[in-house]
Amino acid sequence: MAKAEAHAKLEALRPDEPPLGSLTSKEQSWLATAFAHLNRIYENRKAGSADNEAYCIFEVGMAYVQFLASREEEKLLCEAVSAKSVPEIATVLTTEADQTLRSLGFKAPEISPNYSQILKIEGVENLGYAARLAFRVLKEVYRVVDFSSATFTENIPSNSGRNVIDLTFRPASYFWPLGVEKRLLVRIKGTERKAAVQRMIDEGRLDEIPDFLKQSSLTEAERTELGRIHPAFMGGEYLPQMQEEVEIARIEISSTTSDVTSVFAKRAGSRIKYRVVDEYEGETLSDDTERSSDQPLTLGELETFFLGAWPFMDVLQSNFEDDVNGMLGFFQAKSQFYPELDNLLRQRVIESFGSPH
Repeated sequence: MAKAEAHAKLEALRPDEPPLGSLTSKEQSWLATAFAHLNRIYENRKAGSADNEAYCIFEVGMAYVQFLASREEEKLLCEAVSAKSVPEIATVLTTEADQTLRSLGFKAPEISPNYSQILKIEGVENLGYAARLAFRVLKEVYRVVDFSSATFTENIPSNSGRNVIDLTFRPASYFWPLGVEKRLLVRIKGTERKAAVQRMIDEGRLDEIPDFLKQSSLTEAERTELGRIHPAFMGGEYLPQMQEEVEIARIEISSTTSDVTSVFAKRAGSRIKYRVVDEYEGETLSDDTERSSDQPLTLGELETFFLGAWPFMDVLQSNFEDDVNGMLGFFQAKSQFYPELDNLLRQRVIESFGSPH
C-alpha cells in the first residue's frame, strides 16, 4: 500500500467517530506503526493454526491493547487490559474509564479476563479504525501521555507444516492470544459439555450456547442429574474447581464414568504455575503434581510432567495387559495448545508395548 493511501485510510474517520484532535509527531508515528502491524497480522492470518495465530500487542507501561486475527473469518478480536490481568491497572480504571471502554464497544471481562470486542474487517479502512481505537484506549482510558516508550509485539505465523512430532514445540501463551472460542473451551471441565460446545462453535452458533454448557463447573445437583442420564456424562465434572486457571491438556479414558486427568495452569506473577488434577481428590496421582516455569512448557516438558504425576502407562497395562489395540482405543489426549499431544502418547504406547495387530 502506498504511503499516501495508507495515511488516508488511517485518517478516514467513521461518520459517528470524533476526531483524535491535535497529535504530536510521536503520536502520529505510533498510529502509523500500529496500523502497519494490524495490516501485517491481518494479511498473514490464514497461514496460522490453532496453536500459532497472528496477533499484535501494543504496550505502554502496564497498559496494553491487543489484537488477534481470525484465521477463518474477516474479523479481529480486540482486548484492552483489565485489573484481572494486571491488578496495578486498577488505579487508572475508574468508573469513568470503565464507562469509556463500554462506550467504545468493549464488553466487561467475562470469559476473557480483559475488556473485549469483535471488530468486523471489510476493508483496510477498518484496520485504520482499529489503530485509532487502540490509540483512544491508551490515551483516554489508561491516560498514556508519552507514546515514545511504547512497544509493539507481533506474531506472524508460518504456513510450513510439521511432519514429525516436535518435542521442543512451545505455545506462545496459555493466556493470550486466545480467541473467544478457545477461552470458552479451556474453562469447561465436563467432557460431554465441552464436546457439545465445540459442535456449536463448529456450526457457527457461538451466540446460542446456553449457560449450562459454557459454565466451568456444575453444581452437585446438576452433576447428579447428568449421571442419571448416563454415568459417562460425569466425565470431567468432578475435576477440582479452577482457581483462575485454564486447562492446557487432558487425557480422557473410556471407563464407566469416562474419567479425566488434566493439567491446569495459571499466572503467578511473572511465572506460570501448573498442577495435575484427577477426579478422585488426587488418589490416582503421585506426589509430583505441581511445578512452575517462566514460559509455557514445551511438548516434551508437558509429557514428562503429566506422565510423572499420573501413571498413564500403568493404567493402560492394568486394563489391557498386552492388548495394544485395546490400549489405543481406551484414551484420548486433548489440548487447545498442544495439537500433537494425542499423537505423541500413541507413539509412546507403541514404543512401550509394540505395534497393534
